[in-house]
Amino acid sequence: MTGPVPDRPGSGDRAPAATVLRGEAVTLRPSLVRAEIVRLRSRRFVRGLLALAFVLVLAVSVGQFFNHALPSASDVAAAKVAASQQRAFCIQTSGVPVDQADQVCGVPYQAFLLRSPFLAGTDLPNVAVALGAGIAAVLFLVGTTSGGADWTAKTMPALLLWEPRRLRVLFTKLGVVLTLALAVSVVVQVAWLGIGAGVTATRGSWAGRPPDFWSQLFWLDARLAVLGMLAAGGGYSLACLIRNTGAALGVTFVYLVIVEAVVAQFVRTLRPYLVTQNVFALVTRGGTDVPSGQQGAGGGFGPQAVVHLSNLRGGGTLLVGVAALTALAAVSFRRRDLT
Repeated sequence: MTGPVPDRPGSGDRAPAATVLRGEAVTLRPSLVRAEIVRLRSRRFVRGLLALAFVLVLAVSVGQFFNHALPSASDVAAAKVAASQQRAFCIQTSGVPVDQADQVCGVPYQAFLLRSPFLAGTDLPNVAVALGAGIAAVLFLVGTTSGGADWTAKTMPALLLWEPRRLRVLFTKLGVVLTLALAVSVVVQVAWLGIGAGVTATRGSWAGRPPDFWSQLFWLDARLAVLGMLAAGGGYSLACLIRNTGAALGVTFVYLVIVEAVVAQFVRTLRPYLVTQNVFALVTRGGTDVPSGQQGAGGGFGPQAVVHLSNLRGGGTLLVGVAALTALAAVSFRRRDLT
């Protein structure tokens, strides 16, 4: 027999908001997003990778600080003497006409400084690109370990028993990975901007910056954040498709080291679609030019057609590739097998 359950034993009061029947199980379904965030941040390997990312920022910053310095007057004078001697030696040995000496033999004296000053106009964005590429590699590892962890540990059946809507599981996990990648990329670039400003103030100069320096730096940081998200999303989708973290890393290694080298050498028309070429196009200001195809007759080495890859095209090509991997992973995941 069932009936209203008192709020406290012996009190005689009835539940004011809802009637709870004896024998009825009452459960609260926790948030899948919250559960995935806790799972991801609790993995020691992920925490180790994130710590590695910030160690990388620290190491690069320390290196930039100690590899640059404001030259003294004596250092500048010695560098100018060395540059003059190098110019004279070049003219003497090459026989260059005097009117062409500066074009052929001219070497800036800064090249002879033991430690050059940190120039914000060029060094700040160059180091940002290097850091962005390194962080993207770390985020790719985060994505692969997130996509393959449940399959490797064989916990996916338990997860789907709790939440049977497979596409919801897939895209929730992917969304958490992308959010983490965006947060890490933004934090790293903001941290480098602050550190780079400090290095410039103590070891360099703000002179020589182009008029649009800050806007170009902002869009560069934005593109690097997109690169980090694409790397994390691609790693997650590939590992989810293959269902193994180690296998996903092996496939990536074979593709980058072997497949791209073979394609670039023997199938030149596909060069504009290679991952590395489009990564360069995404992070390089104004994009990049890629030789594609061969116009020489009879197999000779004639002029090659050049394809310009803009920032938008590079990012769009990478986005299409990641979206294709995600679609394949979703189609595979919707199947009822869990092997």
